[in-house]
Amino acid sequence: MTLSVHRLKPHQKERASRVIAQAFRADPLLPYITQEESKQDYMLSWLGDMGLRLGLSYGEVYTTPEVEGVAIWLLPGQYAMTFGKMLRLGVFPPLRLGLKALARFQSFAGFTSQVHRECIKQDHWYLLMLVVDPSCQGKGLGGRLLQPVLTRADCQGLPCYLETTNPRTIPFYERQGFLVVRSIEVVQGGPGLWCLLRNPQPVGGPSRQE
Repeated sequence: MTLSVHRLKPHQKERASRVIAQAFRADPLLPYITQEESKQDYMLSWLGDMGLRLGLSYGEVYTTPEVEGVAIWLLPGQYAMTFGKMLRLGVFPPLRLGLKALARFQSFAGFTSQVHRECIKQDHWYLLMLVVDPSCQGKGLGGRLLQPVLTRADCQGLPCYLETTNPRTIPFYERQGFLVVRSIEVVQGGPGLWCLLRNPQPVGGPSRQE
């Protein structure tokens, strides 16, 4: 497996969407939003498409030649999900998920946006998604996918921010220089939410890998 990383190319979008869907299948957020198993595949497909549209329009998307993983970043100043952005991109949650699932998704999205604003007020890079194909995990690919933007953020003197609902990913992000700045239960009985912040590192310091 090659570990070279580059910007996502148009012909790689379909494969990238499938990798995102596969990786998020084990995320605790999925059964909370879509409690009907019959609709989870559709939810995962929509999630991959939404993330890629946002990243390609308002950020940067990195992958490998064989699309073993995907990192989606939103640019400083572009991380707010406004109605206008959603309208232009056509990324509204689909009615096919059902009204209850839609309500849970909207509530979760609003909650995370509020916490995001509370955790960091200055310009920053926002890691919207980082996924690695389950068959390729543990080989250093996650760290390599993050490196282009982490390096640029360091050069710009800007922090990086992310949220995760999967606590198993926290040690990995801590190895990349992120620190947990807030942890909270989304709703009673729902998934936890961990907010992590990485302050700019000295340029030329040691790189971190998965």
